[in-house]
Amino acid sequence: MTTSPQTSLEISESLEQLRALQMGMKIKTSIVKEKPVGIDTIEDYEQFKKLMGEK
Repeated sequence: MTTSPQTSLEISESLEQLRALQMGMKIKTSIVKEKPVGIDTIEDYEQFKKLMGEK
């Protein structure tokens, strides 16, 4: 999917999930009790590794 060109809807709404939907893919969701950790930068990743006890 990452090699597919962006769709006009994805661009206008700034949601990459819309590209998958427009390509006919399914997206599943679920409810979790824990707060998910977002990793968007190298700093986020380094913080995540510390949280998980990794070097």
